Amino acid sequence: MIHFNLILEKFNGIGKSQFVLFFMVAYYNISKGLNAVATVFIAYSPQKRCNVPPLDDSALYPNLTESDILNYTIPYDAVTEKYDNCMRYSFNLSKCNVDLTCVNQTYPAITCDHGYQYDRTIFTETVITEFDLVCDQNYLNALSTSLFYIGMLVGSIVFGNSADRHGNLTTKVDWNIWCDLPRDLYHWVYDFICNSLRMERLARNYESPRWQFTNGIDKKAIKTTKSMAKWNGVVLTEEDWDRATKNADKNINIPKKYSSLDLFKTPGIRLVATKAMFVWFSTTALFYGLVLNTGALAGDVFVNNVLGGVVGMSSMILCMFLMNRIGRRKLICSLLIIGSLCLLLSVVINQYKKANSGLETLSLAFSFAGRFGITGATEVMYPFIAEVFPTVIRGNGVGIASSCSRIGGILAPFVISLQHYLTWLPDVVFAGLALVAGLVSLTLPETNGCRLMETIEEAEIFYKNGKSKVSRSDDMVADVENLDNEVHNDLIEPANTSVL
Repeated sequence: MIHFNLILEKFNGIGKSQFVLFFMVAYYNISKGLNAVATVFIAYSPQKRCNVPPLDDSALYPNLTESDILNYTIPYDAVTEKYDNCMRYSFNLSKCNVDLTCVNQTYPAITCDHGYQYDRTIFTETVITEFDLVCDQNYLNALSTSLFYIGMLVGSIVFGNSADRHGNLTTKVDWNIWCDLPRDLYHWVYDFICNSLRMERLARNYESPRWQFTNGIDKKAIKTTKSMAKWNGVVLTEEDWDRATKNADKNINIPKKYSSLDLFKTPGIRLVATKAMFVWFSTTALFYGLVLNTGALAGDVFVNNVLGGVVGMSSMILCMFLMNRIGRRKLICSLLIIGSLCLLLSVVINQYKKANSGLETLSLAFSFAGRFGITGATEVMYPFIAEVFPTVIRGNGVGIASSCSRIGGILAPFVISLQHYLTWLPDVVFAGLALVAGLVSLTLPETNGCRLMETIEEAEIFYKNGKSKVSRSDDMVADVENLDNEVHNDLIEPANTSVL
């Protein structure tokens, strides 16, 4: 196996080929972002009350205001200081006339038996108003959102394994082609041909050479590397290739195919994988929980969504500069703890704000500060999770950790729905989860300043004593030789792996 790190050293950092790959990945993530926040608007839940015909007919009762209707028909809770908008007094509405003699607030409360009246000032129609997903049907709103993340969960499992077996871009090409199947035949044939030609060309030229070398596809890997070098204006000489291959004749049995089961066959990777799954589960549950709950914040939903986006972008940009300076672990831990404390402060202030607009604004500010920390931690997790796994099972590692993160996304809407019972409970749950995840993240191996691991054996040694530190080229070659000796002396023989 050619040691790609020795070749990569000749590239001297980021060049044109890396920018091309970056924009390719960024292009695919645009639609992902739109899908992630669409629920805030599509499933917006406006103010509501029970329909009480004919009392809410302005033609028959032109002098009745909305406050009057609420006062006459809807029970008021003195403890929460709110109307119970899922109930009404059970007097017979059909006997109502212009003098309101039918109104009797001594009658027991019943659930809304004539449907609901919604405030359509902001949205004329949403999923909530169309299907009446309120009151005892609230769980269906959470369930419908969770189904979207269940689809993402299935994709993480299936395509994480496929990425390790067939390559990242090849997997993406196949998925893009199949996504066009539901469309009409003419457009499908057209898109099939165009996407196939365009994406297969990209896959041939820009599949990960590290993955290709590690999986023994040396000819294609060399071609891919030379193409990248040409884009970057780098000249690779025969001496460079000889230097990278002179230690390639090893006795280590590197399986050609790996599955998710290989993440749990050796102790080091097993422990790291378990921690990574929990931390990514937590950060994703927190991120989507805060994003999807934007509609419940005080103020305008559109302004809040824009502010949330600005806060998120600011957090990501800051993390870009900080994660190589202070390390992944410390940064993730710090951001999660900051997020936890800000959410708790927001909850406390919100409980005592009453009609104080200043405290309401302060509570909103702490809520966005919490989102700042959570968003940053979530984004740092993406490169961090990829770095803690070796190349041969990186796709499976990221896939299974991503699967756990999708479980967090699936559960987030149900946690949010707890606010219908206790308004402060979702943020308290999220704050506690952020605190625990932050502490667990400190126990993961630090990958800042380390070269990527390629084999399971190399990963096991790195977890023990940090063997993958970046060094000079000559030292790197020596590290490879020592590493292979340690594999045979310190580790058990590699287990046979099965394809999942």
